[in-house]
Amino acid sequence: MMAGTNFGTVPYRGGSTQITGILAGDIPLGMESINVALPLWRDNKVKILGLVSAQRLSLAPEIPTIAETFPGYDLGIWQSIVAPTGTPGEIVRKLHFSIRKVLALPEVKEKLLNAGIEPASSASPEELAAFIRSQAQTRAKVIQAIGMKLD
Repeated sequence: MMAGTNFGTVPYRGGSTQITGILAGDIPLGMESINVALPLWRDNKVKILGLVSAQRLSLAPEIPTIAETFPGYDLGIWQSIVAPTGTPGEIVRKLHFSIRKVLALPEVKEKLLNAGIEPASSASPEELAAFIRSQAQTRAKVIQAIGMKLD
């Protein structure tokens, strides 16, 4: 959208079939998670054109970001651990603290980095909730702007 391009969509039933399509030359490009693309890139089987995150990866700093060409672009992929609404705040804080502690362990960091995942955590459960709300708003704007619909 920021580049003014209009790509056609080729529906796939998941990342593994899409990567197979890219490797076979059936499609010219696609978006794939870094933990899938990075080993293929290291083996010179794919070229990573740009990361969707705003910052370069510490584990592959030579790969540029799309934001370097289109400032403001940030569609970073993230995952979070959530609890049901109504979970007592004390339990949420205890879980948050424990998860942060585990993510900081050198052996956990190393395993995640080797899998192509840069571990990070929010400072607080409230910060994570605010981040999720902001991401939902940003992605909703993109979905509306391009007229994306569920089939």
